[in-house]
Amino acid sequence: MQLIFTDALFLCQSKDLSKETLTPKISLRINPANNMNNYSETSAVINANNVFDLNRLGISDDYEAGRSLTFGLDYKFDQVENNPDKDTKDKYLELKLATVIRDQNETDIPISSTINRKTSNIFGSINNNLFENVNIGYDFSLDNDLQTLNSNSINTEIGINNFVTTFNFIETRNELGSTHLLSNITEYKVNDSNSLTFSTRRNKEINLTEYYNLSYEYKNDCLTAALKFNKTFYKDNDLVPTEDLFFTITLVPLTTYERALYKKTPGQAGLKGWFR
Repeated sequence: MQLIFTDALFLCQSKDLSKETLTPKISLRINPANNMNNYSETSAVINANNVFDLNRLGISDDYEAGRSLTFGLDYKFDQVENNPDKDTKDKYLELKLATVIRDQNETDIPISSTINRKTSNIFGSINNNLFENVNIGYDFSLDNDLQTLNSNSINTEIGINNFVTTFNFIETRNELGSTHLLSNITEYKVNDSNSLTFSTRRNKEINLTEYYNLSYEYKNDCLTAALKFNKTFYKDNDLVPTEDLFFTITLVPLTTYERALYKKTPGQAGLKGWFR
């Protein structure tokens, strides 16, 4: 059994062309039985967006052990449009900060979450949607010594007419694992029915590109057809380069068929067949 008490204070200030909100939050969690199974080695990602969730550890068959207090603060600046229409972008700047304290260390809570400690990491996020064609998001997890950045993620989306490209940088260290990735997804919409998409990801930790994916898609109300080329250089800690070319057709809402036009793996090439 787990008891959760949550409270928030909503403060708002409005002006002619903007609105500002400030929301302090606090949540008390108590597990009277303190009978959690040992999940210490399980991966659990806590951030400013999920730290107040009921099941923030993502464990469906158990309750979080011990007693804890979660403190947080949300701030949002909204830019108000004089004559908005359905295509008007929602322009805002949003900041979130949160941390967790407890009366004692809990050895059964996932170490990677850092909320097993008396004082967890400080979780934060910044989302800047104030610009017309650019969105910028930043998430971080700062050690409670205020000197060690255990994780940070930067996401940037640039959209100009029918062209949209997204860059994502992820870095983690210490209890949160060891990750250093840079990825990109670029899409060009030729029109409402046709689009081209390119994606790639580079593992900066080992200085190696993991994959390149290129696809063309045609889509209408009842049918989606796509031609996809995937080239993989690195997967699951092994250098196993592969090349695949697929044709996929989806009849909405009936079924999906996929045909491998070309498939190349070490020692094999030109494999064709139907897959479902």
